[in-house]
Amino acid sequence: EAAERVTRAGLALPPELAAPRVRLEVAGGSAKASLQRLALDPAEGRYVAQELEGLTLGAPVALPPGRYLAQVAWGDAPSRRVPVPFVARRGPPQALAVPRPALLARRWGWAEFAYVHPGRTYGGNGGDSQVLDVPVEVAGFYAGRTEVLLEGWYAYRCALGWPPAAQVPTGNKRARADGPLSPGLGRLPVARVSADEVGRYLGWLRAELLRARVPLLLGLPTAEMYARALRGPFRWLFPWGEAFDASFVAPEGALSPARSGPQDRSVFGVYDLVSSVAEFNKPASHLPVGTFSYTGGSFRETWSNIVFSVTGVGLAPRDYRHDLLGFRVYALEGVLPELERDPARCAARRAEALRLAGLTDYLGAIREATAAIDADPLDLEAWLIRGTARLRLSDNWGANFDGCRAVELDPESVDGWSLIALAEDQRGLHASSLEAWDRALALRPRMADSYRMRAHVKAALDDRAGALEDLDQYERLAPAQHPMRDDADRLRAELGD
Repeated sequence: EAAERVTRAGLALPPELAAPRVRLEVAGGSAKASLQRLALDPAEGRYVAQELEGLTLGAPVALPPGRYLAQVAWGDAPSRRVPVPFVARRGPPQALAVPRPALLARRWGWAEFAYVHPGRTYGGNGGDSQVLDVPVEVAGFYAGRTEVLLEGWYAYRCALGWPPAAQVPTGNKRARADGPLSPGLGRLPVARVSADEVGRYLGWLRAELLRARVPLLLGLPTAEMYARALRGPFRWLFPWGEAFDASFVAPEGALSPARSGPQDRSVFGVYDLVSSVAEFNKPASHLPVGTFSYTGGSFRETWSNIVFSVTGVGLAPRDYRHDLLGFRVYALEGVLPELERDPARCAARRAEALRLAGLTDYLGAIREATAAIDADPLDLEAWLIRGTARLRLSDNWGANFDGCRAVELDPESVDGWSLIALAEDQRGLHASSLEAWDRALALRPRMADSYRMRAHVKAALDDRAGALEDLDQYERLAPAQHPMRDDADRLRAELGD
């Protein structure tokens, strides 16, 4: 109203009354941006996204005051969008610099990481029972889309030579992993781990990333980083708004698989910040020696505990374990050391890995293939041998990791795409498996058995016509005595053909 009176009087608006003007400056090539306004529904206590016209990059745009979410996509990777949440305020024009994340163009590799754009959040200094509602500037980082899951923990223990018949921590019970990790079990969050165990896991994962030449420095988040991933630049208590709603999170009872709470997704695309386990933080310098802090909510906790857990921190000793306490991986972009290669040593260890795999000693094959990769990180065959051995041990997370590295080394590696397809299917991620099978068959269209396996994936996605078409192609290409014809016949019968 004050602005309208000044305008009618023919006077210039002072800065505090002028309409907000925002300019997005994008680095790293041609890009486009879409824009949403996030309006809070006071009755429901959650935000509603309203689509607006496209945002012109590099030019000031006048917007009504409020909360917004821009989605920036680069020309060479249009399917990978970086969310940029911001608040349009009256006053001087705002300039939002949007850096291009280093991993944006990766086709597979680290799809389980989300980029959290730098900016102001409502965090705090991480003291015990202190409310995190102080404006804090946070640098850009990567956050795991979910907490560390059992499939990743299983890969870690297998890499250490952990016998497959041992147990894995899953909340208030310890589930046996003496056979393949089912998709439901593998997608559960890890819980009942101590801070020391978390540190050892991060050390192993850092070594894996170094072998794969992925420039990420891993660690635990600060309380402010957690608040930024959950709340963005807003004062919301929860990813969906200001009011708690039990229907937005996983049901009470046993731990639920990742992404079970569909509304528990922040504006940065980070999941399970409230509806799953609480999470360890990086210990702050002012905390007592040997003490860790944790943030995050849980669907089992009371309303007051959930509010505290997303606005404050708790303290725990290093050896503390709890049914509802796990962790999430955070990462910063780093610099890779100079690559050293020893092809002769790599070839010798690779040959030994093949020999052990032929004797069904898959743990030994993984050990030797890892040594081959250390000798030459650019050796495609070593990654494929290790990934196949991991798949034999139902280490689907690890097999997918190695397959991703193989196709980064050679985008036309049929074996690499097939490895990814098999691993993703066993993880229960059928859409990703189908995409990988499509890539493999586009490169080598006469692989009969690949059509049969793709038919199973299409059947799991309720694509009956597509599954039958692949079975027909399998029967045309496969020899009459192919050992998997009975399996194809059973699938055709299940499809009612």
